[in-house]
Amino acid sequence: MNSKIKKYLFYFILIILTLFAAYPAYKFYDTFHEYGFSTKNQDWANAGSFFGGIYSAIFTFISLIVLSATLILTKKYNNQQLEILLTSQRRTIFCSLFDKLTQK
Repeated sequence: MNSKIKKYLFYFILIILTLFAAYPAYKFYDTFHEYGFSTKNQDWANAGSFFGGIYSAIFTFISLIVLSATLILTKKYNNQQLEILLTSQRRTIFCSLFDKLTQK
């Protein structure tokens, strides 16, 4: 993928995640805006529990996706390093055997 497509894809995903994260706050405001701000501590605690429950699940899901992507990339790079190491080892063995052959 070229860098321009990656850039647009990144911004698209960022916008979707922002909308997804802002939706619970909008829904809460839409439902309870007519009552105004509360002066009771318990109401604020309930609102905090609501947002904490919603956003912790969202951020856990995002973290799981990032962790999975990291695992896939790590496996890919480890396989590349293994291939480079094996190629280097084969070359070293070949050169060693060739040197022994030419010495005799």
